Amino acid sequence: MAQRLTEAGHTVRLFEKARGLGGRLCHRRSEHGRFLHGLQFLHIRDKRVESILQPWLESPHATELGPFGYWNGTAWQPAHEAKRIRFFPETSSFCQAWTANSTVHMQTRITKLEPNDNGWTLYSEEAAWTCSQLIVSAPYTQLLELLPEPVQTDVSEAIQVNETAACSVMLRFNAPINLLNQWDGGFVKNNLIHLLSKQNSCTEGRHWTLVLDGDWTENHWKLPSDDVLVQVIPEVERLFGHSLPHIEWSNVHWWKYAFSQSTKCNQQHFAAYNLTIIGDGTQFLGAHAFNFSEAPFDVVVGSGYKWLMAGFGNGVLLTSKHFYKISNATPEQLYDQVFTGHFNILATSSLRFAIEELNRNDFKALMEQKEQLSQEVKLRLIEHDFIDSWVGERKSHSSIFSLKGGEELYEKLQKQKIHCALRGSGVRVSFHFYNQLEELDRLVVVLNSLKVK
Repeated sequence: MAQRLTEAGHTVRLFEKARGLGGRLCHRRSEHGRFLHGLQFLHIRDKRVESILQPWLESPHATELGPFGYWNGTAWQPAHEAKRIRFFPETSSFCQAWTANSTVHMQTRITKLEPNDNGWTLYSEEAAWTCSQLIVSAPYTQLLELLPEPVQTDVSEAIQVNETAACSVMLRFNAPINLLNQWDGGFVKNNLIHLLSKQNSCTEGRHWTLVLDGDWTENHWKLPSDDVLVQVIPEVERLFGHSLPHIEWSNVHWWKYAFSQSTKCNQQHFAAYNLTIIGDGTQFLGAHAFNFSEAPFDVVVGSGYKWLMAGFGNGVLLTSKHFYKISNATPEQLYDQVFTGHFNILATSSLRFAIEELNRNDFKALMEQKEQLSQEVKLRLIEHDFIDSWVGERKSHSSIFSLKGGEELYEKLQKQKIHCALRGSGVRVSFHFYNQLEELDRLVVVLNSLKVK
């Protein structure tokens, strides 16, 4: 974001309380070398992401990891193929490059934020800075502590935050150990260990980082390190299939991820802070309950052909009073811009009919039906290894699934008259409330017949 803002002509300052940029990309230093304690690798699935990272993918710091395994609860099997990139030892090298044209204040802890007539004032213990626009990336509880009382109240009323506990265990052994087939790591199902990752600081296999299961971590938050090891070590031995060498060094690291969502806030909550929010609702409207008057958006635009099932040639445009105020436009001016040229009565009537029918058939009940079907789809596709195993570890997943396979699979499904879309290296299939379990059964039968693994 700093790079994009700088390229657009803005003057950008970044304030980082740590010694280095990167957040969970950073590593833990020890007398034996460096250990990644957060993000273990970048899982590159999208060509656009790959193109953005290309200069760093070609650097000596970038290493493409070897194959990973997958523990299904009873035995190991190869994990899904993927491009997993680790940057080591300079794990945050691309963060440094992206901020090269910005002013960065390292080891600077901001202690207070205050709005002023032209924007904001930021305070540390030693200095103060002013800015016209402010972007904060910090844990929710820390953000509230920085804000003055009126703003703090607005934010706490407008945003609901759920925190998820996380924990990693870093281990150095006095002798190398390796997983089956010399895998560089492994994903683990139904275990207090979620991921095992061999560290680049000792590629022979003496350095490992274990990322623990979220539910276990939540229930054992900040358990003393020795007690964590007492529970973890037997599971590590079971996964490696033998007793472990002596542990020369260990470290347990705890943190929390925050997931936020707007609650009963409207556009007025943020209007006073010169903030405008615009959203694309094409993949959302018709698939989830939505009330524009209770949402923080100033503008929402979406096509009607997707989950609203309104056919082509129509769409939805929702605007707030705050939008007209800051844009110096009027509803009449916007109307004239949108309805320039011929007016498609049939397409507009289709949109109205679709919305009325969704409400008439109890939209809430339809969405509950879709959610139940999506859960069954997820379980069946994972069971047959048609989608990546990590999807099963998500507590919430949409009704859109990416099947393993490329253009060849796409063409075969098309011949079987199964509607799908080619997206990146996968084939996308989607389910809505009108789909039936019989259609899922047929998809599984067809995929099995094509021997897609």
